[in-house]
Amino acid sequence: DQPAFGAPYEIKSFPGGPTIAIIGITTHYIPIWERKANIEGLSFQDAFEATKKYVKLVRSRHNPDLVVVAYHGGFECDLDTFEPYIEDTGENQGSKMLKEIEGIDVLLTSHQHRTIAKKVGDTLVLQPTYNGKGFGKVDCHFRKTNGVWKKTESEISVITDVVGESDPALGEILEDIELATQEYLDIPIGIVQDDDLLITD
Repeated sequence: DQPAFGAPYEIKSFPGGPTIAIIGITTHYIPIWERKANIEGLSFQDAFEATKKYVKLVRSRHNPDLVVVAYHGGFECDLDTFEPYIEDTGENQGSKMLKEIEGIDVLLTSHQHRTIAKKVGDTLVLQPTYNGKGFGKVDCHFRKTNGVWKKTESEISVITDVVGESDPALGEILEDIELATQEYLDIPIGIVQDDDLLITD
């Protein structure tokens, strides 16, 4: 019942400025695809329930001016209609977080490799494409009124026009890791005969 890596959240206080809480969450679907040897001794809590727990905790304990959830996961529903567009396996719970958890100001997501930068309700939602092709930017402005910081305006975007070419030196460093990864991904996990995967009814 303790985070395996560091703290579940961080509080960033800016001198003379607002306080921001950043909560880190990852999909609990990892055991489905990861080698058991790599996650031995770890348990994976439901991402939605963990997010709900920590948003409530940081709101009550630290009273931050902004709550950011950094979630390695995506969306199971269309963000305009909230109609499901993929099977709800629990791998992606971002839509449920937006719909059912109060108090998330910024939801940073990944995992689905989509390009998303929009406001859903009162929450800024970001997913900054894939393969290092861009990065996400959230720009929030605050004003202090009667001793309380209030967010006055915000902008959110995925920026791709400043991404340069790959660094050859970095490529050399990562070459062995990349090769080992591709070999692992090429390990057969089963054999399909004829039209075994063809759905006819």
